[in-house]
Amino acid sequence: MKNRLFLAAALAAVISSMLALAPASAKSPVSAGTSLATGLLSPRGMKMGPDGMIYVAEAGSGGDIDSPTGGPEGPSKSGFTGRISKVDPATGTRTTVVDNLPSNGTPGGDSVGPADVAFIGDQLYYVQTHGGDAYGFPGIPTGVYKVTGGSATLVADIGAYNIANPVTDISSGTQKDIEPGGNPYSMTVRDGAFYVVDGNQNQVMKVTTDGAMPVVTGWPGNSVSRLIAP
Repeated sequence: MKNRLFLAAALAAVISSMLALAPASAKSPVSAGTSLATGLLSPRGMKMGPDGMIYVAEAGSGGDIDSPTGGPEGPSKSGFTGRISKVDPATGTRTTVVDNLPSNGTPGGDSVGPADVAFIGDQLYYVQTHGGDAYGFPGIPTGVYKVTGGSATLVADIGAYNIANPVTDISSGTQKDIEPGGNPYSMTVRDGAFYVVDGNQNQVMKVTTDGAMPVVTGWPGNSVSRLIAP
């Protein structure tokens, strides 16, 4: 407890000192930036590849398949409009790396599909959200995939793991599964393994290239009640 109080006090002191150093009337100019690439289909996570190209996960635009699972906006439509692209930062030229990936669209125009990309060495991987039977994609579950030669191969079935290991809702003590299979929306790599953030399960998973998926940390329901420091 003393360590937590010390960390909180130290953090508050740092923030206060930073605010004190900033001029009261200073305003940072807001710039729209310069457009580099166009034609991306609901871009999500991106990473710089070992070849210097920018790799982008594109969630797509859904499709015409009636999805068994809807949402607060009503029935959703699925299709194979998701893809992974690479963009040349020097010219803005976009090239398709792999396409025809699952995409789940809502009546409001939002879509969920390929969510993020990552590299281990020269090998490209991506994380797929809203895959599996619940969204009209039997045999293509929510999970981490390896991309080789224009095709994707499943590495870890996150959807099956999440369904078998539901998270308890903090308020009612029962499962509150808003998105069957979870919503892994971001991942990074450390020491040859993926760390995947799941917004539906409220957890961080360590996913290895052999498909193991231990949970690193998680929070029940939607409440984060403590500061976690290394």
